[in-house]
Amino acid sequence: MSFPGLETIVGRFFKKEATAAKGAGDSPTQLDPQSRAKQDIAREATGALLWKEKLANQFPDHAPVLESMFRNLQEFVATGETPLTGYWEFRYLYFQTAGVSNDEITSNLSRIFPPLRLPKTIQSSLGDYRATEVSGIVSELKKHGFARLKNRLSPDSVAVIRQSLEQTAANPAESGAHDGQDCRIFFREPTLLACPQLAQLAADPLFYHVVSQYLGVQPILSFLTAWISRRHLNDQETLSESAQLFHADMSNPAFLKIFIYLNNVTEKNGPHCLIPGTHRQKAQELWRDGRISNEDISKHYPESTWDYQTGEAGSVFFVDTKAFHKGVPVVEGERFLIQLYYVDTLFGEYFPLDPETPPFDANRFGPAINSYGPRFLSRYALGR
Repeated sequence: MSFPGLETIVGRFFKKEATAAKGAGDSPTQLDPQSRAKQDIAREATGALLWKEKLANQFPDHAPVLESMFRNLQEFVATGETPLTGYWEFRYLYFQTAGVSNDEITSNLSRIFPPLRLPKTIQSSLGDYRATEVSGIVSELKKHGFARLKNRLSPDSVAVIRQSLEQTAANPAESGAHDGQDCRIFFREPTLLACPQLAQLAADPLFYHVVSQYLGVQPILSFLTAWISRRHLNDQETLSESAQLFHADMSNPAFLKIFIYLNNVTEKNGPHCLIPGTHRQKAQELWRDGRISNEDISKHYPESTWDYQTGEAGSVFFVDTKAFHKGVPVVEGERFLIQLYYVDTLFGEYFPLDPETPPFDANRFGPAINSYGPRFLSRYALGR
């Protein structure tokens, strides 16, 4: 399949959208959320040819893969969806270039969508945070790959969210919980979006500004998920499928996850485990995709360096899961976890919206959303 030049696609797109807006009596800046999301995707292409050529010069052996990924980027610009081959090429290049390819893509996005100015004080559902405190969280993230908030989600908020999700778990056929395997019960995204406290938490100002400052770009809320981890037989296949072997995530060029515990998590009921600093640097032998055994990891990172993220219900962790990490198997009880996922671009692994996702409504995410700009909710606005 052949594609027109990237500049041609972008030019056609803006001309088409501007014409539609003119016919409706609106300016391009007054387009509906879906059109604005499409505009932003088109803008992402700006400078893409430059990073492709720079990377091809730096990594000539990978020039054919870069050329193919660039064509897949063109299709992403045209459709808003990343072809599967484009995702695997992007993922392959991350490990082959030791992360340089991702850095180039994110650097380009940072110039197009620079972060909003950091307020002196951020009013959050977790309390007020000064700009200096936010900068401290970001510095800790950059150094270690994770940061724990000083404040926890209030017991009342935890109780409300748990009650909403537990009702779902009790009626999976009606409300959207599904059990991929005996050791974990997942909750479908429409169920999470139906809980007002959880939807607004995903757009909390503290979360938004920490993510944007860390990524260096106006972020996109990629998705919400939650699951309950339970005991299992600890066979190798189950450990791999339940992400309980070390690995590095790679779905988008830059991303940040927020983990929120809905129950007390000790070393016995499945804490998240991460090797600090490996989001930036990895042992040369471990720049490879796939699961990694404890034995192979221990050759480079002794267990004494592993961080086990235990905490009481309501504990909040920012985590860059490019670092080597895993979920520790549950020995007693269970672990109930919310995960909020933010990215620098939707180019990467494609996560289609659940067919039962309610129609787009920015108000679902609370009043703070009005200060972020439309890019933050572009996945939901696109409806894909």
